[in-house]
Amino acid sequence: MSRPATGKLLIIDDDRSFGAIIKAYAEQRGFETVFCTSLLELGSFARIREFDIAMIDYYLGNLRGDEIAEYVDTFFREIPVVIVSSESFKSEQVAKWPQSVRRFLAKSLGAPKIVEETAKVLGRERFLRHLERRPAETTRPNA
Repeated sequence: MSRPATGKLLIIDDDRSFGAIIKAYAEQRGFETVFCTSLLELGSFARIREFDIAMIDYYLGNLRGDEIAEYVDTFFREIPVVIVSSESFKSEQVAKWPQSVRRFLAKSLGAPKIVEETAKVLGRERFLRHLERRPAETTRPNA
């Protein structure tokens, strides 16, 4: 089984234990990883552009993950977001989230599965971008 490409992963989660575990699995999986407990700890929202993908906890105190994803949608549309939470959400709720949110993953899946699914999201996004960049193939009429 081939593994999706990995890259730079931003993790924002106010649960230090969960974040540290995800970071360890992500680095073992080949991601270059930065873990922050808040957007403020990241230093500047503009730093998000340094990453290939962002994994954001839904509940972050004053700010929710989908609210951060709204900013990503506006300024860094090419960066996919994975929302994680210990809460579950109905599909109608998830459908209202910004387009940058490519996947919701329950924390109950466990760190290895969350990291693997995040890598799949990034691999799929890279493949789709590759297809968008390819010149349209032209067909020659039959002679």
